[in-house]
Amino acid sequence: MMIQSPIIRKLEKKEFEEIWSSNLHTFNKEWHQVKTVLPVGTKVSGYIEAFFPHGILIHIFQHNAVGLADTHSYAEKTPSEWMYPRHEITAIVQGYDELNQWVILEQTQVFENQFKG
Repeated sequence: MMIQSPIIRKLEKKEFEEIWSSNLHTFNKEWHQVKTVLPVGTKVSGYIEAFFPHGILIHIFQHNAVGLADTHSYAEKTPSEWMYPRHEITAIVQGYDELNQWVILEQTQVFENQFKG
């Protein structure tokens, strides 16, 4: 039995943006709820999910929200061996990225312990 590889094709930026936007639109109710329960100034905790060119994506424990933290704002004060996925963090909600439905974080602190859940 032969397994076929999935067809992969390059998306133009406009097409990607349309797909991304329509997909996020399905989560508008949840996004509104996240902004309501995590207003600017709220202290949150979570763990590092991934490193992106935009910054570091953080899984926020409260309401399974996705946060974005500026890598450079705390990388210099954090041991390099803690700068990996699953290391726990605390941060303060600074604002929101409406386009990507991310919670923008500041005053981020990374800890030695890793999320085991």
